[in-house]
Amino acid sequence: MNPHPPLIVAHRYAYVTQRGYYPDDLYKNNQDAFRITPSVGGDSSTFFAGVFDGHGSDGDACSAFVRDAIETRLKSAMEQTPLDVEAAHTRAFVGCNMNMHEQEFDDSMSGTTAITAYFREREVVIANIGDSRAVLGEQKGKRVMAHSLSVDQTPYRADERARVQQAGAVVMSCDQLEGIEPYHENWCASYIYIYI
Repeated sequence: MNPHPPLIVAHRYAYVTQRGYYPDDLYKNNQDAFRITPSVGGDSSTFFAGVFDGHGSDGDACSAFVRDAIETRLKSAMEQTPLDVEAAHTRAFVGCNMNMHEQEFDDSMSGTTAITAYFREREVVIANIGDSRAVLGEQKGKRVMAHSLSVDQTPYRADERARVQQAGAVVMSCDQLEGIEPYHENWCASYIYIYI
């Protein structure tokens, strides 16, 4: 007898997205995208949610591409490695990134963050690339306590900077890339990975 019978869970969710204010570009596109699937593949014990925050001149196209592709890629990867959810998420995220390079928009100086939550019965898997965040709210009496479920993946973290440098990347700000500022590792502006 199964001690944990399959659950049919009703998820409640809400969403909102709003373009930021850019004084130099008042009509800039909203580069945020999201995806919510209450029952992945018709399985009522699953729920998928993702948030994608584009950046760069084609950031809206990047986030829309990932929004539309990630769930299918994840489902396929999970069929290949059903017992290794981490490997499936890695395969889906990397594959999605590789396919983004083949699209009609230019992702050389644009891209997107991606944070997803995949619920299956009693477990949830959070996958993250970039600096979007997943937060769990826990009600304690009349208060709601916030618990972070993700860690920002940026070169501002010394361990992340060391990881990409070890893989052959040079991490520079946009001003360093354009030669406006000399190379150093003390950033306070935007940054970019340059893979060599």
